[in-house]
Amino acid sequence: MTIKTDPVAEYNQNYAGVTRGQLIKQDRALYERLRARGALEVVPLQAKLPDPVLEYKQNYFGMTRAQLSKKDHALYERLRKKGLLDAVPLRGKYTGPSKEYLDSLVAHYEKHYPGLTRGELSEADHAFYERLRRNRVLGYVPVSRRSIDDPLAYYNEHYPGVTRGELERLDSTLYQRLRKDGLLEDIPVIKYFEGDPLAYYLKNHSGLTRGQLGKEDPSLYNRLKRDRLLKHVPLKRVPQKFGRSPLKYYNENYPRVTRTELVKMNHQLYWKLKKRGLLKRIPMAIVRHDYGKNPLAYYHKHYSGLTRGQLAKKDHSLYASLSRKGLLVHVPLKKKPVSFRGNPLDYYIRNYPGVTRRKLSRLNSALHKALTKTGLLKHIPTKYERRNSIRDLGGDPLAYYNSHYPGMTRNELYRVDPSLYSYLSRKKLLEGIPLKPKNGETRTGKQTPPLEDIITRE
Repeated sequence: MTIKTDPVAEYNQNYAGVTRGQLIKQDRALYERLRARGALEVVPLQAKLPDPVLEYKQNYFGMTRAQLSKKDHALYERLRKKGLLDAVPLRGKYTGPSKEYLDSLVAHYEKHYPGLTRGELSEADHAFYERLRRNRVLGYVPVSRRSIDDPLAYYNEHYPGVTRGELERLDSTLYQRLRKDGLLEDIPVIKYFEGDPLAYYLKNHSGLTRGQLGKEDPSLYNRLKRDRLLKHVPLKRVPQKFGRSPLKYYNENYPRVTRTELVKMNHQLYWKLKKRGLLKRIPMAIVRHDYGKNPLAYYHKHYSGLTRGQLAKKDHSLYASLSRKGLLVHVPLKKKPVSFRGNPLDYYIRNYPGVTRRKLSRLNSALHKALTKTGLLKHIPTKYERRNSIRDLGGDPLAYYNSHYPGMTRNELYRVDPSLYSYLSRKKLLEGIPLKPKNGETRTGKQTPPLEDIITRE
């Protein structure tokens, strides 16, 4: 006999503090007894959680919000829902790189790149150069090997008359030295070009085109442009492709070519003629020849033997004249020589026995048309006769093949009588049918077993 204890006392003794969900998993029978007695109120719905701010300070103090969200997202959410995220800093306080790290960068430079200037170091190891620049220790790397005692004298010797903007582009080191020494006031902001920029151009850059001048002396180019004097500087001239007379070039190279054809053949010449007002000298359409009263005689004299298609390409004007006068019947059409020896039905029986009308139209359209014209198409079957047994083939399919298609290869048999071919293939009798001849020899497959053995096996 089982003695039932008080479920509340049992819970307090064995599962004190366990939530209802946890108690269901650990001891469902006790949970059901408590529920039956209406004593579930002694079991908490959820565990009592500690103060989230206190938990954060005890376990994650100093950690930023992003780091806390990755490390303990549940705690982060509790703080967020209770509006206590102000206790967690947004970002940590960065005190900068340590002195040991900076000393290691300088030591690395002195060991591997001693004496290199900043420009040389940037070319040799740009990644290391950027690390020095980001950590603000680039001052240990010299700017230049040059020792300029008097930067203004150096400027007057090497860059006389160069403006500040050009000097910064050409020699940034000298520009910065002049700026630090407070000598930039002696460097002109703009060029004065001796009071006359055009005379300065003719004296120093005579013959340069506008594009060349813009690259070599942009200050002078901009000054001439501002003073509207660029018209005295030549543009880059493209050599004349058609000479002085594009009409003469047309007559020599494209005689009698119409405007439409000229646009397709040489659109540059077309637009040149149009620009100069010479397009009216170019014919709009082909000038018809005068073939006299008998264009057919002209055809026999100059184009005898040409078909209609060839004549239309060669001399379309003559073709159109013959067509208007109804004389094209005397110009031969291009026909494929077809000969069925006077009897297309006999030709069909010998070469395409059993082939349906639709397949015959694909295999030999000329024969199909000949049969249609002579009224013999009614003798051509509209669909294949299926032969699914040896009885339909006279008891012996190979004998049927030898009597109706002797010597025909497998490809030819499939084209002429696909029903018989399929039957032979299903019964594995194709070995007795020759393959496509190769090098003048007929290839055969394996020897066909006797028909009696096949029938016995079936």
